[in-house]
Amino acid sequence: MADTRLPTLEPGRRTIASMESEPFRQSTGVRRVTAGAVATLAIGVAGVAWLMSQDERPAATGPATGPLPVIEEPRVAPAPAVIAVAAEPRVESPGEMQMCGGAWVKLKDDGDVDWDSVGAVTKDGVEALFASVTAAMASSADEQARGAALMISMPPLTLARAKASSCQGDVACEEDLALEAKRMAERRDALARLAQDSNDPTLYGWAVRACDFAPKESLGHCQVIDPAQWARLDPANAAPWMAVAARAQAEKDTTALNDALYRISAAERYDPEEYKLGLILMDHAPDAEANLWGTWNLVVRGVELGALQGFDAQTLPDLCSAKEMAADEARHDACERSAEMLVKGSASLKGLLIGRAIGKRVGWPEERNERLLKESAALQAAGTRQAAEGAASLGCAAIRAQVERVREFAAEGEVAALRRRVAEDSARTVATTTVHGFLPSVVPPR
Repeated sequence: MADTRLPTLEPGRRTIASMESEPFRQSTGVRRVTAGAVATLAIGVAGVAWLMSQDERPAATGPATGPLPVIEEPRVAPAPAVIAVAAEPRVESPGEMQMCGGAWVKLKDDGDVDWDSVGAVTKDGVEALFASVTAAMASSADEQARGAALMISMPPLTLARAKASSCQGDVACEEDLALEAKRMAERRDALARLAQDSNDPTLYGWAVRACDFAPKESLGHCQVIDPAQWARLDPANAAPWMAVAARAQAEKDTTALNDALYRISAAERYDPEEYKLGLILMDHAPDAEANLWGTWNLVVRGVELGALQGFDAQTLPDLCSAKEMAADEARHDACERSAEMLVKGSASLKGLLIGRAIGKRVGWPEERNERLLKESAALQAAGTRQAAEGAASLGCAAIRAQVERVREFAAEGEVAALRRRVAEDSARTVATTTVHGFLPSVVPPR
């Protein structure tokens, strides 16, 4: 059986391939979700090279016409409110353990989890939960939930390409791929139409990202989706302006590029809302212990897709290279203001790190650079501290802690939540040191 575990991501090794696991209905085994996965998603930003591999964005060429496509119902019937994993009552024996939800899974000789066995016993439950949650979101009165259902139901970006290469002239295989491409285009079109009729910047941002990868020969309604409209809906946020800059850079539009950089430098904050999709999925999943593993799978899938909202951040280091800034004083000033905005107003740790790197390029004092470097290291450490691993990560408490961590990041912002954790850890350290420091003088001699 192929190893279909979700990889544990390491700082500086974030790649498009690592973000694109198959949808649950297509998985042949478990999507390994270790307790440190989201924490690593949060800190896997020291290197932003993964941002470089995006496809060229299509230009907005005019409105698409035609009726709104009918989106196919989920292939798995909606599940009941609680999706329990069938587990026969028995006493634990060597080589196995009971995971959260009741399923018995195998352990390897070294005590680590046999993740293939986790997939075998949880796959049906995860698929059912995915169908139930997305069906509830699709029928919601909230347009953001409906948009999230369309976004999360799209196949990963490179999956179709990988499958196409594996067909090798098989007619049936190629027909299946064509059908899947048609379904994806329908979902993308539906998301674009929903966004066009909305004033919700989150929804419009999802449409921008989905349409970035629409084939040029079949843009459909993506023809009317423009990053500039996203920026108009949320002008104080640098994230949509980065998308505008990336589009202008791809189209070699110097005027639009310089304007976008100015808008980035004047923005109040940078918030790509990387955890919003995961939060919506979490809020639509039944809050029952039996569903925790499936909920965590959904949340990780949402965070993976949500990470694409920060996809344009690579544009800023390109624009603020030493060569570009040396040739243009106005560019240097805009880059310095952008760096200030990112270190003070970025909700994303990736944004903070990019701001620090640009600040060093523009000549910030070494003392400030060193202070920011230490803070970045502390925030990254806070993201992984106390994360359960191996068999311990399959316990209900560990899984719930990871789910709630995503809720914290979505509600407070990743940087703010991590700064709070660092402050709490520091306060505990001070308290412990003080208590132990005074104990000898207050304990009477024996």
